[in-house]
Amino acid sequence: MNYRGIKFTLLTLFLISCGGSTSTEPLLVATLFPQYSLADSLAGDLMDITWLVPAGVDPHEYEPTPSQRVQLNNADVILFSSDAFEPWIHSIEDTSKGKLIDLSSHVNLLTTLPTDETQPAMTAIEDEHDYDGDPHYWVDPNNGIMMLEVVAAELILLLPEHQQLIESRQLLIEEALQDAVTLYDELVREDEELDIVFAGHNALGYLVNYDIHVFTPYPGFSSDIAPTAQSIIDFNNLMASFETNLLYVSTTDNAAVIETLLDNNPLLETAYLYTMETISESQFEAGVSYQELLLMNYEAIAQSEN
Repeated sequence: MNYRGIKFTLLTLFLISCGGSTSTEPLLVATLFPQYSLADSLAGDLMDITWLVPAGVDPHEYEPTPSQRVQLNNADVILFSSDAFEPWIHSIEDTSKGKLIDLSSHVNLLTTLPTDETQPAMTAIEDEHDYDGDPHYWVDPNNGIMMLEVVAAELILLLPEHQQLIESRQLLIEEALQDAVTLYDELVREDEELDIVFAGHNALGYLVNYDIHVFTPYPGFSSDIAPTAQSIIDFNNLMASFETNLLYVSTTDNAAVIETLLDNNPLLETAYLYTMETISESQFEAGVSYQELLLMNYEAIAQSEN
């Protein structure tokens, strides 16, 4: 592990070891892993913080179970990614006693501007309403910093007696996220761009903010529609035009798609990239954080520059 990895590990250990517990705990429910990880790092030992979608489960088409809907109705705060990603959120607007926080309204969003048949271009937008672009905004660590600010503020409202502790943890996490921004900024040389190929679904588009263009055979931004045979052929042709021997793969997307691409290109090497909307059960048990996943993605993408 390099020194940056050690830094992230020490940060995680510090956050776990700090603080005490309260006798009467409020409840915060986070729908996806990034917001859960931030909330848990800030106050997981101070209150009840729940991750709604189980580890390893695809969140794109997930619907809360009846018992989870009861939990959502009783939560003091619900952190969700967007009404596009979690359309079911509207069904609890009138029944939930707590506050619903749409984190997409607090970050910098991108929308699609189709330029060709292989990859949509991305550009910033200012209005999150009726947003139909890439919902995976947490891939950009700059958006992670904005999410952190919102999450910390909500936790302080719930736990005013722990404000100083939460703010001190916030500063440490913000420093780690800012380090990630700096690393990503330095990945691609000035006035250049980096094209990489990813066998997972189209969830890494926000890397365009760092001049990194991620090409995938999947249509749209969801994992529920598998690539067609023609899109696999087109993707193979695209990889050949890039003259790359490195295929980025996902731990949570369709393994058959990855196997097909590798069967057609036996000389390809692979490296993992994480969409971060969920993590595996083993990663969850190991206590992997959102900050660490950002670093893992950075180190994987850096292989393309070697």
